[in-house]
Amino acid sequence: MQRNSIMSKTNEGEIDSRYCQWCFDNGSFVYQDFEQMLSFLISNMPREGMDEEESRKIFRLFKKSAILEK
Repeated sequence: MQRNSIMSKTNEGEIDSRYCQWCFDNGSFVYQDFEQMLSFLISNMPREGMDEEESRKIFRLFKKSAILEK
């Protein structure tokens, strides 16, 4: 079960469980491009001992695999 407090909301204020509030809010994406979102992730997500470049590489690989799964 997902916590509604971190879920995004539509323009109508309804919970949109597809995204978190930091990526999508009030019916639109918060970030203009992937690099902008990546900078946010790197500075706010746990990196489990990885340096910044290693973290960027992992997120880019995740993005690539997510696109290929569609």
